[in-house]
Amino acid sequence: MRFLNVSANTQLRRERGLYLKALGFEVLNARDVSSAITMLELGDEADLAILCHTLRPEDKLAFSSLLRRTGAKTLVVELVLADPPVTPGLALEADREFQPLMMSLAENLASESLVS
Repeated sequence: MRFLNVSANTQLRRERGLYLKALGFEVLNARDVSSAITMLELGDEADLAILCHTLRPEDKLAFSSLLRRTGAKTLVVELVLADPPVTPGLALEADREFQPLMMSLAENLASESLVS
């Protein structure tokens, strides 16, 4: 299974990417939605795209719209934090707490063949 990890925050993107690689997944990392769209347009494919809370809402919408237009079979997970303002320390803590959920979701997707 291949993840597309999109985050404007270098530290969050790196940590999440390393965590997923350590679990045995392929990971594509993009610093913003524009880079992620370019990767997909150039032929990279992902089973699951993780859109970080650090991305602008309009960029997330553009990414999802592209997936619909192209017919890509990519599940999109959007990370959000409920109580702004968000400090970098709080964002890293929230991301670490989300990691077991990401792993569970990936395992369920792989075992149930929801992603082809």
